[in-house]
Amino acid sequence: MSDRTEIIAETIAENNRDALRRLTRIVTRSQGFSLSIALCNYRVLQERVLEELRSQLAEHDLPETAIAILELKPDTKTLLAPIQELMGEVHQLPIEQKPKVLMVLGLDAVTEVEAVLKSANRVREEFANCLEFPMVLWLNDRTQDILTREASDLANWTTAGAIEFQLEAMELKELVQDSIRAMFDRYLQSQGLGDWDASLQQFELITAIADLEAQAIEISDEISAGLDFAFGCMAMTEGEIGKAKALFERSLAFWKQSGDQLKQAVCLLQLGLGDRSLAMRERYQKQPFHETSQQYLTESMDILRNLQRGELMALYVNFLTATWEELLALTPSPSPNGRGEQAKLFLPLSQWERGQGGEGLINLAPLQFAIALKPDR
Repeated sequence: MSDRTEIIAETIAENNRDALRRLTRIVTRSQGFSLSIALCNYRVLQERVLEELRSQLAEHDLPETAIAILELKPDTKTLLAPIQELMGEVHQLPIEQKPKVLMVLGLDAVTEVEAVLKSANRVREEFANCLEFPMVLWLNDRTQDILTREASDLANWTTAGAIEFQLEAMELKELVQDSIRAMFDRYLQSQGLGDWDASLQQFELITAIADLEAQAIEISDEISAGLDFAFGCMAMTEGEIGKAKALFERSLAFWKQSGDQLKQAVCLLQLGLGDRSLAMRERYQKQPFHETSQQYLTESMDILRNLQRGELMALYVNFLTATWEELLALTPSPSPNGRGEQAKLFLPLSQWERGQGGEGLINLAPLQFAIALKPDR
């Protein structure tokens, strides 16, 4: 670590300590309603600060119930209603269990955050009527910009400026690496992909990279390749398939050079799914995209077979099956028996799908995939 990096790290650590002291004072000196902003760009840091705050309050003989947490859902339509609902529950508590501060989390992930903040701005007087103690809104930079732009009157209610928390360089690198690892793991888990907030994760990664650059921290080629994959997945989620494919191809080139076969297989899978999506969009020129999709998916399955990852093949083989069926439907057979011959070639795969399991699929030769998916000419 360079001298400059050490100085920046010490400055950030000291600023975070000051910010935590300010947050602690809001709770310990609670005197009716006030509005504060806690500015934090990373969910992992937010969780850590809240734990540290609980420890600080314990030193002041305050229980964990001194902090009321309101976690907004992504489909939240208004800020006031869930606060009123929470306060209805608070009023039923004995006085020694009543909170001294309300922490509002999750605004960054609210889908219609602009509408929610505009609504909060119109009814801002109601917050003072509803709450008997301070309220802290946890926001990232992006949401704070929206607050300032769309709810300026509410923003002007805040006291003494935002309470800002930051990550140090090594923590930023760890966050980026963990995010990349988690992104690959999404496609390496047999239970499936699940739900995720691509927009919020993209914001965190872009912000982390900018923060690293501001601290003069270099990003390795391996991390860059991982970021290409992560941003490719996010672009796919947004429907930007051309952009996603370019990122996957760049990531794939690095993993080929480094010899990481599993990451190669995942990149090829994503490329195959990208071309399959393009084929679905096309009205007339579907076949070329189905053919390239088949090639990517076949290569991905071949690598997984060699790695004996039957559980992953089981997870994704249906995409290969569907691609073959589309090609079969699009390509007329030159002979009456042509379709039947194709089906015979594809029989091992269809038999596996009916329940022979991952081991059966692993034993299929990669050539069988290629032949089975290649229409008659």
